[in-house]
Amino acid sequence: MKIISIAFCTIFFILPSYSQTGCTDPQASNYSSSATINDGSCLYPATAFNLIQLTTLPNPLIETSGLSFFNNNLWTHNDGGNPDKIYRIDSLTGNILQEVIIATADNNDWEDMAENDTHIFVGDFGNNPGNRTDLAIHRIEKSGLVANIVNSQVINFSYSDQTSFQEQPNNNNFDCEAFIIHNDVIHLFSKNWVNEKTKHYTLPNTPGTHVAQLQNEFDVQGLITSAAIDDEGNIVLIGYTTGGISFMWLLFDYEGNDLFSGNKRYISLGSAINTSQMEGVCFKSTGYGYISSEKFSALDAKLFSFDINPYISNIINSEYKVSTNPSIVLSPNPFDHELKVDIDGSINSEVIVSIYNAFGKLVFERRIDSPDFSNKLLIDSHFFHAGLYVVSIVGDDFELSRKIVKR
Repeated sequence: MKIISIAFCTIFFILPSYSQTGCTDPQASNYSSSATINDGSCLYPATAFNLIQLTTLPNPLIETSGLSFFNNNLWTHNDGGNPDKIYRIDSLTGNILQEVIIATADNNDWEDMAENDTHIFVGDFGNNPGNRTDLAIHRIEKSGLVANIVNSQVINFSYSDQTSFQEQPNNNNFDCEAFIIHNDVIHLFSKNWVNEKTKHYTLPNTPGTHVAQLQNEFDVQGLITSAAIDDEGNIVLIGYTTGGISFMWLLFDYEGNDLFSGNKRYISLGSAINTSQMEGVCFKSTGYGYISSEKFSALDAKLFSFDINPYISNIINSEYKVSTNPSIVLSPNPFDHELKVDIDGSINSEVIVSIYNAFGKLVFERRIDSPDFSNKLLIDSHFFHAGLYVVSIVGDDFELSRKIVKR
């Protein structure tokens, strides 16, 4: 039983007189409570989770290589040498619901899908030998997908830093299997066979011939096979190591198009024996999405789901104003030994305060019957483990839930 007490107290607001850079993520091991500007220096403890397998994929999709989700539909395609088709599939069973031929696009080596409000994009940029001079991205109007045959507009491109086109199978840094659309710009993430880093390139998302401009490079310690971005700007890169470990990188709280400037968190997804070779990723909603893997040796092609919401909370406010009507404030946030819940005295109904851990388990609940909430509810948190929690506050005519962090 948690210890609950009610006490009178006064709220003081202390505003910093200057900006300070540092790690602003409370989940990081080097979090700085005084930092107001994220400098990308956050370091994280070893993190791992298991994907949830939804289904195996049927035979036509055993070489799935990209995913996209829009209009409540999940789409995929196969990689090079397969039909010039994209497939709408059932996200629970993997069954094919629709096949669409892209009449103006040859599947030389389709490797990933991306989308914006009006178009989907299919990346024909797989380049294991490193010698391709016909790299392309096909742009397809979403509105045309009601038909079973569509045309595409072509975005042709080359890399700004590539000067040699000598064939070097699986021994070059100009392969690519991952991209996203962000701020109306295409962002490519290379699959570096030589140094196991990824290079970030940008190019316009308009048809024509362009040069993909190298922005920077990040040591992902493996081979990147797909990328996705959600509506809040959270990015995931998936891939595998040469030792057969599947992984995910989370990129968030970055500046503009400098995607490696913010937090970069590594998550191990375990052995490829369980995941097979992951090739496609997309978001369905903020923090929640799908991963597909292709058939590899005796391992089936599979469809998984994932949820990164427990890891992308970036709360640095010492006081968290949950709502203005009614007025509810959680403080401090992050909290150490005591969490204060300040509930407006104008509420004239029973209120239930519940706290859940990152796995959805109820760890605290308090039912308050009194209509007088002019004081603070003080929650002794000594028995809370460090990590992310969700506070749910429910009244007769409102229901609120917000994330908090215990240090």
